[in-house]
Amino acid sequence: MPRKKDFWELADSTILGRTKKNELLQIARSEHQQVEAYRAQVESQAKQFEAENQLLTHLRSQLDKEGEVHRQVLEDLLETFDEQQHNHEQELDRLQSEAKEWEKVAQDYEDVIVTQRSAMKELISLRERIKLFAQMTPLQAGQAFAKWLFGSKADEASEYCSNCNGIIAAPEYRFCPHCGSDRQSFHAAQKA
Repeated sequence: MPRKKDFWELADSTILGRTKKNELLQIARSEHQQVEAYRAQVESQAKQFEAENQLLTHLRSQLDKEGEVHRQVLEDLLETFDEQQHNHEQELDRLQSEAKEWEKVAQDYEDVIVTQRSAMKELISLRERIKLFAQMTPLQAGQAFAKWLFGSKADEASEYCSNCNGIIAAPEYRFCPHCGSDRQSFHAAQKA
């Protein structure tokens, strides 16, 4: 049997050991609670970090989608602008071509107007000459007509028929255009 002293020592040490054990258990429990609290905090932070990562990924994907949408919108706008510019260039070419055609039409009308005015002036001049010829004797009218028709060469080129005294305007005529007499017989009669 153990001695009494040993018993009390043992009892003291056991009590002391239990106290220490209780203290150690409390410390261990406290540390375990702290570890659990840290673990919960780490898990919470991990969840928050994961949520932030998901949000960041979502925002990136949203930004990429918006960027893609913006890029697509810009490409569509650029394509529309190019198409409109091409249409405007075609319209401008068409209008320039049409303007050239209208200028040509206007020039043609101007040419027609100038030609018509010139023809009218000639007709008015001819009408005035005819009025003058009507006031002359037939011989004077024939001479004036030949002079008007052939100019200064009319005096050189014209001859008078010996038979009807009509004007033969061109020396190439063999017969008188008025009476039909032969000019060669007339020349032969003049030489004799």
